[in-house]
Amino acid sequence: MKNEAKPRVYDILAKAFAQEDVRTCFALLGDANMNWAARLSEGGCRMVYVRHEHCALAAAMAYSRKNRDVGVATVTCGPGVTQLITALPAAVRAHLPLVVFAGEAPLKSGWYNQELDQAPLITATGAAYHSLHMPERMPVAVRDAFLQARRERRPVVIGVPFDLQARPWDGPADLPRPSHKLLPRLSPIPPHPDDVASAAQLVAGAERVVVLAGLGAVEARAGAACQALAAKTGGLLSRRFPQEDCSTTILFASASRAASHPRPALSTSRRPTSSSRSVARSPTMRAAAASSGRKRGCSRSTSTLSRSVKARK
Repeated sequence: MKNEAKPRVYDILAKAFAQEDVRTCFALLGDANMNWAARLSEGGCRMVYVRHEHCALAAAMAYSRKNRDVGVATVTCGPGVTQLITALPAAVRAHLPLVVFAGEAPLKSGWYNQELDQAPLITATGAAYHSLHMPERMPVAVRDAFLQARRERRPVVIGVPFDLQARPWDGPADLPRPSHKLLPRLSPIPPHPDDVASAAQLVAGAERVVVLAGLGAVEARAGAACQALAAKTGGLLSRRFPQEDCSTTILFASASRAASHPRPALSTSRRPTSSSRSVARSPTMRAAAASSGRKRGCSRSTSTLSRSVKARK
């Protein structure tokens, strides 16, 4: 009875995730993650249950992009992990910080029908994989996974054998410091005055200016600066991603040189030929246009022939 009163490893793992301020988790449960997910839910985390592992990761990607925080998902081992292979490369290329809690086959079993070497599959997508086999170090490993996801901006998958999850916890009661307290505080770096002058000269002498503000502007919360740049150059401000402060934008600005030297207007005296109009079309559209042209040409030839016959009569 004394042993039953002790917390289990999955209890500590759930507390380690809660320590990282995980408030929402997208889940598809199986035998390798259901105990951990139950404890995480009991701790106040909102569990969103999906019907496919791909959807769990895709939802975590959307959550991460919208909230600018680490997205969390969980799947079971084996086939549950293989279903992530399509979504993981998209998350890697989008530089989204994600942490996925995935089980692993039990170490005590000589044979398990869902056993799979998961690490090579995950690392082939560009994501990181952490295999946690030492219970006493698991809280630190969870913290390190969140730290890696935040610093490298890519998904990190955690694999924990579910027989180890069910063991009584014999480690320390105190959890390590959360990852967000270990990250360095970023401060603005002022540019060199010569670089500012050179950039201003380029903008002033340009006919068309395109300013692309990407993830760096999002992290720096530079929405106000982007709007000020658009107002200063007289450019148009277009929202590219659903960010409230317009921090990820494309600016189309026309400099003073463009205003003083307008581009000549296109002549309307002659319509472009069909060959020139088809340059920008796809191969399918060009084939359809050619077929339509042949039909029109055939109908014109037939009408011309009928008129000539009537004239002879």
